[in-house]
Formats: sequence, C-alpha cells, structure tokens
Amino acid sequence: MIKHKNILPVIVFSLIAFTLSPGCRSLAFLKGDEPEIVVKETFDKSSPIAVLNFQKESTSPTVDLGRLAAEKFTDAMFLKLGLNTIDRSRVNESMRYLGINSPESLSLDDIQKLGLRLKAGYLLLGRVKNLTGEDYLSEDCNKNLTISFRLVSVLNGNVVALGSYSSKYEGDAAVKIDEMVGDIMEKMKSGSEEEKADSTNTGSN
Repeated sequence: MIKHKNILPVIVFSLIAFTLSPGCRSLAFLKGDEPEIVVKETFDKSSPIAVLNFQKESTSPTVDLGRLAAEKFTDAMFLKLGLNTIDRSRVNESMRYLGINSPESLSLDDIQKLGLRLKAGYLLLGRVKNLTGEDYLSEDCNKNLTISFRLVSVLNGNVVALGSYSSKYEGDAAVKIDEMVGDIMEKMKSGSEEEKADSTNTGSN
C-alpha cells in the first residue's frame, strides 16, 4: 500500500546476511523485499514526466544499467500507470543541449531549465546499485540489486514521490531490472486503486 504523507520519511533498508552453498540453490526462494514507495497528495498525475538516466554503481562492463532502468521506467509508467512520459530521445537531447552531465547534482535552475525545454512538470531521478559476490562476499552468485528513485517538481524542486527496492537475484542484471520495475509499477498501481476506493467510501458516508 502506498503511503500518502505530507513529510517524506527516510527509507532505510537493512541488508541481511545469508549463508549460501557453492551452487547457490538456496537463492531460489529469495524474492526480496517489496518496493517501498511514498507519494505526496500534491502529485499531479496528468503532468508530463521526464525520466533522466539513472546514476549507476555497477561492475557490468557491457550493459549501461542506469540508461536501461530509465528506459524501463519510461515505458512502464506509460503502459502500466497511464502517466504522460516524455520520449527518452528528447530527454537525452535536451540534457546535451543544456550541458547537463550528472542528473544527481541538478540545481533548481537546471531542473527548471530542463523542465521548461521539455515542457515537463516533473523529473524522475534515480540510482541503480548492482553488487555481485565479488564485491562483498566470496560467492559470485550472491548478487543484490537496488533501485531508488525520486520524482521532483519542476516548479519548485520539491520531491513529490520517493521509492526504493532492493532484491537478491541470480542470472542477468538487465532481466532483474525489468522484473523489479514491473514490481514497482504494480505497487504504485495497487496504491492508486486503494486510494480511489478510499475516496469513494468516504464520499458515500
């Protein structure tokens, strides 16, 4: 259930240590934590959203997980939630035009210039952190992927939504990102439906 609050809490995830066999068969039952998402009531769902390339912390030499996550979010928010997302090629072109290289350190002036050029109401900023066994344990199959994101208002730079999702996995990180973005969209969709139901019940009382 998505929580709607006026003050966004700091979301903290605790990493739990697992003892794994060399074959990593014990990972089969590990689904991972559910997405934690907070959305303010001031979020205007009709306003266009520009998704910027996610910052990435990854040892993968072949796949740009930050760009992949941004593409998956753009498509999923449009297809699953019916939100108005801006074409990624326009977003990338506008960032190059304005000389914006690091979405992580955007000033309010940068946010407003980019939003104005794209005619966007919000910018979605995020980070992908992919840790393999080589990074923090002895087994190569011990992998943990974390996706965090925040939705920022172009008008004033305020954060109107915040989310994080961390999960252990086997196999390919790109496939796991696709799965996790799907889980995030389902959580947001179910939260919106519950919100509508609550509003209907309140109005009928």
